[in-house]
Amino acid sequence: MQITKIITDETLKELRAHGTEEFPFQYNWEEVQQFDEEKIEWHWHREFEFVKVMHGIVFCLIGNKQIRLEEGEGLFINTRVVHSIENCQNGVISNILFSPDLIAAETSIIYEKYIRDFIESDCSHIVLRSDMEWQEQALGKLDDIFRTCSSKKLCELDMHIRICDLWMLLCSHREALVKMEKLGISLRSQSRLRKMMRYIETNYSEKLYLEDIAQAANISKSEAIRCFQMGMQISPVEYLNQYRLYQAKIELETTEDSIVHIAVGAGYDSSSYFTRIFKRTYGITPRELRRKSGKTEEHVCSC
Repeated sequence: MQITKIITDETLKELRAHGTEEFPFQYNWEEVQQFDEEKIEWHWHREFEFVKVMHGIVFCLIGNKQIRLEEGEGLFINTRVVHSIENCQNGVISNILFSPDLIAAETSIIYEKYIRDFIESDCSHIVLRSDMEWQEQALGKLDDIFRTCSSKKLCELDMHIRICDLWMLLCSHREALVKMEKLGISLRSQSRLRKMMRYIETNYSEKLYLEDIAQAANISKSEAIRCFQMGMQISPVEYLNQYRLYQAKIELETTEDSIVHIAVGAGYDSSSYFTRIFKRTYGITPRELRRKSGKTEEHVCSC
C-alpha cells in the first residue's frame, strides 16, 4: 500500500489506523520519494514496526541518530518512538506494523515475559544487517512475510504464526539492542523537540528568537534548551544556524540566485556575516563553493 503523506495529531501521533481492531496488522510498500519533500514526516504510533529497504538508500532518523539503510537492510522500531524516514537514492521500503497485543493479550504470561519488557525498556530500535547471522534470518523472515502479504489473500492465523516466529527470534537476541541511553529523552520531550524542529524548518528564513521556538511547543525557553540538549546535544539557536547554512548551501549548489539573495532567504541580514560563518562551518566561502559547483557568476556578488 502506497501513501504519500503522514497525518498526525499535535503530539505527532500518526492518526491513520494500521489494520483493524480485530486484526491490528498493516503491510505497506512505499516509494519514499512519493511523499511530500521525499520524506516520511516525524511521527509515532503504538504499533511495533519492521522496515526493510527493497531498493535504493534511505535515512531513518530516531532522536539524534541518522541511520543509513541500503538495499537489503532493515530496522525494528519500538512502540511510541518518534521517527522519520528520508529518501536518499530512489528509496523503496516495505514495512509491517502490528500492535503488541497481536502477539498476545496484555493479561497473558506471554505478554509479561516477552513483550512488556520491550515496551518499557529504553530500546528505541534495532538495525538489521546481513553481516550477522540472526539478523540475516530476521530479514529473511521479513521477506517471507512481505511475499505472503503480496501474493495471496491474508490468512490471519498464518500471519500470526509468522509474526510470532519473527518476534521469538528478536527476543532471543536482546543483547544486540541499540539503547537510547545517549538520548535520555522521553516521548513527551521527543514530541516537543520535533515540534520545535518543524517550526524552525518552516520559518528559518524569518527572524526567530528562542522564545518563538519554545512557543512552538508551548514550553519555556529553559525547557526548549533542555529538550535540544538531551535530544541533539546542541542548543535551539545552534540548530537554527545549522539548518540555515545547510539550506543556503543547497541553494548555492543548485541555483543561480545571487549570494546576497540566498543569504537573505536563509535569514541573514548581513551577507558578510553569512560569508564568515559559512566559511567557518564548511571551510569554503559561498563564492568559492559557487565556482566549484560550476554555476554562473553573472548575478553573484563579491561576497
